[in-house]
Amino acid sequence: MKIFKTLLASALSVLAIAFTSCEDELQFEGSRAIMISESDYVTHAGAHTDTLVIYADKGWKADVTDTWLSIDPKSGEGTTKIAVTFELNDSDDPRSAELVVKGSPFAGDVKSVITQKGDKYRNMNAVSVSDALALKEGDMVKLGASQIMALTTTGFVVSDGQNAMYVNGRVSEPVGAKVTVTGVITSIGGLNAIELEDAVFVSEGIASYPEPMDITDRIKTFAPERIVFVTVSGSCSGIVISVDDNEIGQIYNPVVSLGIKKYDMHNVSLTGYCARVQAGFIFIPIAIEDKGMAAQIYLQFEIETAEFKNANASFGTLHSFNAIKGDGYIKYIPENLAGTDPDGVWKMDISGNDPRCTGPFTGDYWLFYGNAPIKSGSVVRIKFGSRVSKTGNKYWILEYLDGKTWKVAGTPKVSEDTDIPKVTYTHQQADDGSTNITIDETVTFTRNVEHGQFRFRSVTSKQANDGSVLTKRNTGSARLAVSSAKHVAPQPMILIVSEGDGTAIDPLPANITVSADYLSFEGTPAGPKTLIVSSDQEYSLSTSATWINVDVTGGAANEEKTVNVTCAPSELSTLREGKVIITSGETVKEIHIFQSAAGQDLEPFISIVGGNTKNVGKDTGSISVDVQANIDYNAEVSEGADWITIAPVTKAPVEIGSFTLDYAENTGEERVGKVRFYNNNGLESVLTIIQRAAPGANVYFEDTFDWIEPWSSVASNGIGDSVGDNHPKASGYAPNLYTSAPLADLLVEFQNRYIDLNPASRVVYPQKNYLKFGKTSSVGQMNETGITINQDIFPDDNLDATLTFDYCPQVGDANDKFDDFTMVVELSGDGTVDGGKISNPFKVVIEPDANGKYNLKWTAMSFDLKGVGKNTKVTIRPESMENATVKRTRRWFIDNLKIEKAN
Repeated sequence: MKIFKTLLASALSVLAIAFTSCEDELQFEGSRAIMISESDYVTHAGAHTDTLVIYADKGWKADVTDTWLSIDPKSGEGTTKIAVTFELNDSDDPRSAELVVKGSPFAGDVKSVITQKGDKYRNMNAVSVSDALALKEGDMVKLGASQIMALTTTGFVVSDGQNAMYVNGRVSEPVGAKVTVTGVITSIGGLNAIELEDAVFVSEGIASYPEPMDITDRIKTFAPERIVFVTVSGSCSGIVISVDDNEIGQIYNPVVSLGIKKYDMHNVSLTGYCARVQAGFIFIPIAIEDKGMAAQIYLQFEIETAEFKNANASFGTLHSFNAIKGDGYIKYIPENLAGTDPDGVWKMDISGNDPRCTGPFTGDYWLFYGNAPIKSGSVVRIKFGSRVSKTGNKYWILEYLDGKTWKVAGTPKVSEDTDIPKVTYTHQQADDGSTNITIDETVTFTRNVEHGQFRFRSVTSKQANDGSVLTKRNTGSARLAVSSAKHVAPQPMILIVSEGDGTAIDPLPANITVSADYLSFEGTPAGPKTLIVSSDQEYSLSTSATWINVDVTGGAANEEKTVNVTCAPSELSTLREGKVIITSGETVKEIHIFQSAAGQDLEPFISIVGGNTKNVGKDTGSISVDVQANIDYNAEVSEGADWITIAPVTKAPVEIGSFTLDYAENTGEERVGKVRFYNNNGLESVLTIIQRAAPGANVYFEDTFDWIEPWSSVASNGIGDSVGDNHPKASGYAPNLYTSAPLADLLVEFQNRYIDLNPASRVVYPQKNYLKFGKTSSVGQMNETGITINQDIFPDDNLDATLTFDYCPQVGDANDKFDDFTMVVELSGDGTVDGGKISNPFKVVIEPDANGKYNLKWTAMSFDLKGVGKNTKVTIRPESMENATVKRTRRWFIDNLKIEKAN
């Protein structure tokens, strides 16, 4: 193993070594800059020759400090590969020597510690895999040359041509290579395997596989005692393999190259190695054939069981629970909680093993969210049960997100109650508080979506028992339920009835006409105002806020409707704004509604929607800025900001004006420009644009994570700074990037930059401005993850680079100590790190202070990348990523990630 990376050769300067006389030194014009490719090098006990590299700009001389080690050549000019030859170490103990390189008298000695392992297996006869299978747990074993047949993230399968066996431990050699293996017989769920001590490369090769045994039709009775080569046809959900809708086992710690994610929710034919362990079958595939998506489960949940309650103890805090099949969750999203819950009655809990909300209100919804894409043309069915208490909300609407438009799922109806404005709904709750209703609807997606989303939304706060309309949250409740006294509903489930072809046909845009682009109301409205609406396609009307009501919910194609718009009296001290939304086919038109503060008329104003500061990247680009005003105004760029361009415009009163601001590439330091929106009477609003500085010419990739900043206050409790504030147990608020609805756009930003190695566990958490990964893993869980940089990093091939980042493990395990685990850097494609594809494992040890407290603090990490190129991908992750056998924590933070040209 290569333990430590030597940095910046140009900084090496100490005294010269005395290989020659002082007179010889004066005649020797040696290098002033010297570096050895490995400063600590560990190798196996056998007699062999390895290669190291001496980096130098001029002459150098080298030697070793012990006779069991030799090098060739011992001197040279410039960068040179040297052969390092090891004699056999025929003892149990490791031994070490130094490789010492000398350059100019003005430079110092450069040393590398060379360690050769001992060989406690030297007196053992090598055996075949077939012989090793007969050994018992705890026996030492030495395999003769055996071929690597398949890889996992934690080990590999070897074969002697007759039988195969699993070896628990990583190797850098590829499939097909032959290696000798030493280790100890161990058990993985009852399966005999080898716990790796050392693997020594023997030769390259190409794996030749036997004819696979098809076990699909005999899966119920198939019980091999060892690893066998098979093929099986079934469906894939994450890493779980099912046959005839019955889960039979899992793909064991799959390597990234298998691309497991693309097979999620697909029928597959899997070929590879299989073994039966205590928990079921494990599969180590060499090939997966995609058989297409079947009519199958997209998301399946199981509520109303003790197992559900026990597994979701955190529901009261997270407000969500995960699917038992498929990758997704259900979450309750409250609307305007701060403004509707003055008495603090709202809460989430599990009641009678059902997920329940106390204090539902207009605009709240249950969100069904899937992490797998759905193709256009797909027919999708959703079904579940729901119930409210007698004083819970009466009317709800089921909707699904088709592209960027929320559409009604089911048959829309219009309420007939006389004490509330008319509302459009799809489902009415029972009024007795004890009867479930069943929601069972089928829709066809016309757009490709990355995430399947349905929501079941409350459209009024009128109580189910026809009591009064609520003005604030009460102690009524809403729940998802299966069993009740009078009705049994289905478990929550989303099914792909048939998969579309993914060809989204753009519909003809609708021609919506409306009599006004905006309406304005006083704080205490005198009465309704009207809109006259029509479209050449069927249309519907809705509002964006509960204080706006319309008495018409839609019309037929070419049908003109007069719509009365009313506003509730405002109790606010400031202006508020909402919308009447007209949807016709794929076309949406928004009518802006403005209401002055309580008891006031509208005062003149100019306001920039979304805040007065925008951060932009260094490259050429543009941003869209919306300006809301009720007076005529102009726009201009401030003096000295000629890198920003905008066309001067004048806008009509109370209109949302949308401006496109173009900005040029920044080749220098960070710069600031201002855009002024103003009228001639001194009223103005100023937008500040901050453009990021250009990185140096030698920087290939840099991320300071400042892109998180715009979301720092969006989440319900903001985003904290656990490391900076040294919060115990990292309690600086860290919302879940996957499950926090306000962070949906931030998740997209993250996915544009990085690939989450374990997205199914949803364990990425933004901090201010950096990222945290991982949470506690119980037995059978893997709640840790790593990241791969999701872009082409290097402009050319055969480059050397330096990777740096700030790293911190989380403090606050069960003993209030730091999470004690190791991390690695991994390369795919061209290049090496620490001489292989995976770096030496690294771990930051945090020592307690004088009071016994373990403090969060950043540690700067650095790695040399050799021979990287255009196809190189860089990954940072925990060394071991597998399901937990005991409860554990592997949580970590990262900041200031940078890859630059090596010096």
